[in-house]
Amino acid sequence: LDVLTGLQRAARGTFLCDGSPFDPFESACLPKLVGYVPQSITLVDASIAFNIAFVEDYDKARMAQALRMAHLTQLVDSLPGGLQTPAGENGTRLSGGQKQRIGLARAFYHQPALLLLDEATSALDPLTEREIARELLDLRGRLASITVSHRIAAVKECDEIIVIEAGRVIAKGRHNALVQSSQLYADMYRSQHAPADLESLIGMHDQG
Repeated sequence: LDVLTGLQRAARGTFLCDGSPFDPFESACLPKLVGYVPQSITLVDASIAFNIAFVEDYDKARMAQALRMAHLTQLVDSLPGGLQTPAGENGTRLSGGQKQRIGLARAFYHQPALLLLDEATSALDPLTEREIARELLDLRGRLASITVSHRIAAVKECDEIIVIEAGRVIAKGRHNALVQSSQLYADMYRSQHAPADLESLIGMHDQG
């Protein structure tokens, strides 16, 4: 994902954009189009609002929408300082799940064309994870997303799911088809946890 977003230069392989070679690392416009939510969210010792918008004079309507989509509204409303509550150095005043939701709100606030989620809901409770998955479904046709996860719940509704084992693609398709065609995926679905040898699942939403 760091290569796809242009944070690292690719050591090998080729990206194609509409059939033409494309280097994300050399692109000046790609970072403006991508919202990247890594597994570990970096926060600065500033207000929750600043950690989401990166500006003091933020758009209130966009902020309210981002909080709702990341299921942060109730938390923010419960804090004495609301959005101006300090997050602490690297989010020391917040739980892991709260930090992940701030990372999601940050991505939603900046309204990207492509959203990349790297185990971005791993610290959330199952209910909140499902609710955020539904928010992403509501964005179909307006936002493309790529989700990397070991959890079926995070990718179940994606337009295409790619199952990777030992560095190789072993199956791809939609959820219902994979339950029938991929033994590993079916076993994961039944057990709801990844076998030790499974590297990841990649789920993708297209823009319709």
